[in-house]
Amino acid sequence: MRLARWCPAAGVAVLAVTVAAAGALTPGYSPWRQTISSLATGGRPLALAARAALVLYGVLVAAGAGAVHGDRRCAALVRVHGAAAAVAGFVPKVRPLGTGSLASEVHVAAAVVAGAAVVAALAVTARCAGTAAERRRAALACGVGLVAAGAFPLAWGTAAYGVLERLLVAVGAGWTALPAATG
Repeated sequence: MRLARWCPAAGVAVLAVTVAAAGALTPGYSPWRQTISSLATGGRPLALAARAALVLYGVLVAAGAGAVHGDRRCAALVRVHGAAAAVAGFVPKVRPLGTGSLASEVHVAAAVVAGAAVVAALAVTARCAGTAAERRRAALACGVGLVAAGAFPLAWGTAAYGVLERLLVAVGAGWTALPAATG
């Protein structure tokens, strides 16, 4: 159980380091404008590493969900988040943004499910956490996640698109890793 508590934090670390390195080593890549998923598409120099990091992040978050989020509804939602993130990593989005391709549709659906599940887990925590401080933190993160999720599809093609996606990912990933950091 002690080791499982650290799984989400390890997943977040792997994802953060891989995305930073892949982004820095991918010619023409802009983290402000482009998504993490675009690092994992075919033709990118570190696509396989980016995909593996997304899959590993998802597996580790799902593996540690019960150890770090005691409420069983919340833990179940975090497991869904992790499983969907792993699917999003396993099935890359087709580049250029191939509309209608099965891989792109599966990838986008998995990413949406991952985001919705972690925001729902935050909402459960905001309502049911044991302390007022936990409820406030979860409510704030849930609110930020909802605003970013609402703005994200509207920002497609703008300089803020990649930033909004990273904000969404950071809210979910940071919150799943927080229990390991706080004891």
